[in-house]
Amino acid sequence: MEDFVWIQTRDNSPTLWSNLLGEPFRSYKGAFSESWSVFVEPVIKRAQSKGLKTLSVAEFGLGLGTNWLFTVSAAAALGITLEYWAIEKDLRAFELGLVRWKQSFQRVSEFFNQRAYSLDEAQWNLYLENCLPKVYSSLEEAVAQAKPVDNWYHDPFCFSVNSDGYSEESL
Repeated sequence: MEDFVWIQTRDNSPTLWSNLLGEPFRSYKGAFSESWSVFVEPVIKRAQSKGLKTLSVAEFGLGLGTNWLFTVSAAAALGITLEYWAIEKDLRAFELGLVRWKQSFQRVSEFFNQRAYSLDEAQWNLYLENCLPKVYSSLEEAVAQAKPVDNWYHDPFCFSVNSDGYSEESL
């Protein structure tokens, strides 16, 4: 049995199912909708309201990279320079996601068009290649090496899998 399989969510977007945990990485209701509304949209609105030309984001729990994908896409649409780093012990899901996301311009573009953002495919591909997250394997490594960021996505999967993500130190 494979550790991960792709499933379709109610908003017609994909997410990974972890056979090891018996859980999806994103909501059944809508993987893209959840990532956008819970994580990315508030950061993008803040950047727009402040007229920022550079956006720095860190994520605790990179997973398959849906938050990263949407942050990269929004930055590309708005012409914002993006700095992104993440804390993730196991990059297997992100590696699967990265392959999938690089083939998903049409689907991502449709999602963004519904939200009044226009994506140029060449610019989007350039951002995907040049804005890969700097990944740290532990909170300690990130604290020791990373610089401060303006925005945090706290998405450490679930307590039973990643209790460090819910520690007082990380919060």
